[in-house]
Amino acid sequence: MRSGESEFALLRLDRTNLIVPRNDVRIIELAIDLERDQPPPHGIGWILFDRQRCPVYCPSMELEWMDEVTSPRPICAVLNAKGVTFGLLCSEAKLLRSDDISFHDLPPAMVVPGSPIHRLAAYEGGVACASLAARILGDLPAAAAQERRTTSEAL
Repeated sequence: MRSGESEFALLRLDRTNLIVPRNDVRIIELAIDLERDQPPPHGIGWILFDRQRCPVYCPSMELEWMDEVTSPRPICAVLNAKGVTFGLLCSEAKLLRSDDISFHDLPPAMVVPGSPIHRLAAYEGGVACASLAARILGDLPAAAAQERRTTSEAL
């Protein structure tokens, strides 16, 4: 990898910043491309990517799954984990270089079993929650996981 190449994506969820490895992000799309008819359980719609209809979810600032969009989220980050592709609605997305990020263990008071957040990341004067697409996928509601399997099999 060349020096200075972006290795992480910063996904802004209103006031919450989430950092994921760049390799977990397949594409960044405009949310205007979402199909909102018959959304998946706990989701807000679908987006087409690589000839697949992928579910899209809207996490709150507390990283809880919302059934509707309550604030402007014009960006859809399409992630992939364990062969499952899904979207997250974001208020902003940008790439960061790994040499601009300092990772830190979560303080004991912030450790929540089953949480998709596993570290903190300091970057450009800000702080973000660090996660992986696989951890986010594991945090999706069970009904949503079943829907993803059904949709993947149908396509």
